[in-house]
Amino acid sequence: MTNGMIYVNDLPFSQFASANQVGFQNLAEEARARASYAESLASKVIDALSAKVTVQEMALGLSGAGLEVSLGELDVAPASHSKLGGKVGFPLDKWGMTVAWSRDAFIAKTAADALREIDQVTITHNSNLLNAVSHAILNNDNYTRVDTFGNGGSIACKRLYNADGGPIPDSPAGVSFDGAVHDHYIARVGALARTDITAILSTVTEHGLSKGLSLFLNSTDAAAVAALNFDGGTNKTGFVSVLPSGINVPSTVATANGALDAGDKENRLLGYWVDANGATPTYVASWCPANYLVAAVTAEPLKVLGMRQRPDVQGLNLVAVEDNYPTHVLRYEAFLGMGVMNRAGAACLYIGGATTWVDPTFTSIPKYGNAGSNI
Repeated sequence: MTNGMIYVNDLPFSQFASANQVGFQNLAEEARARASYAESLASKVIDALSAKVTVQEMALGLSGAGLEVSLGELDVAPASHSKLGGKVGFPLDKWGMTVAWSRDAFIAKTAADALREIDQVTITHNSNLLNAVSHAILNNDNYTRVDTFGNGGSIACKRLYNADGGPIPDSPAGVSFDGAVHDHYIARVGALARTDITAILSTVTEHGLSKGLSLFLNSTDAAAVAALNFDGGTNKTGFVSVLPSGINVPSTVATANGALDAGDKENRLLGYWVDANGATPTYVASWCPANYLVAAVTAEPLKVLGMRQRPDVQGLNLVAVEDNYPTHVLRYEAFLGMGVMNRAGAACLYIGGATTWVDPTFTSIPKYGNAGSNI
């Protein structure tokens, strides 16, 4: 506080200052600053599973090996041609939120209350980002979108490999795949088995992808995975828990080094899945719905997802501050969309009891006007 003026930075020490004392324009500037780091809550997931892109679509790797031949001194190699491994497309949506108060409501609020309502924008935006990640990975139907906020053309958006008949690049080891049957969406009818988890991990690694390989699951499925324990004896494939610090267990019980993060029950390292693929870190992830397990690479050069944004507009932005009596209004917008970029980079297992894959039921972002979001 300086010269009797209460600033937003004083709020932790002036919790009962009125919004009117602080002033709508000062609160708007704080809102603009908070919007600039609005995606920080979801950044761990976004950074691990996606890369920011501004293009409408991109080509995948090559399908089929080139022709290399033995040559004599004056021979030249014949031309050979490998087919592209198909294309992937990235949708671009426009999201928006508005925070508004009547003049009477504004002067009745404390500034702290007004900021909590402003922070709800950030919370909602991050929730929608995580929903977009889940939607992009766990839905198995390809779709076409009109690029309303791009060039107006149609974009063919792909999912993970889903037996759609498209070309699949050979693995670095020269393994080829039949696009008509190769599927990264797997269903388990009976009780979860060790071979099921190893299968989805191997479905990724057989493409030569292993950097940052991780397993993600919902907290409600943690017990089922933990029950498939590794003991180094009979069960040389299975789960090894990370325990909270200070917990002692018998020497016969296998545990992993490190301490369980008990701070966030819905997003934490749970332990490691040990099998022929190595020790795969296993995380409880809030973006992963119940009855679904996801194996995904997080450190490969080509991320699983592409988060498309406009070249000139990044992240969530406060685009309008309207101080028009008798209302005070803040309007936010973000241009972004999430699409699969590396179709081999993840594999999903459904353990809800069906014989075939079942898409999760998502809470969609409400559509307004002529919006066409697939999220």
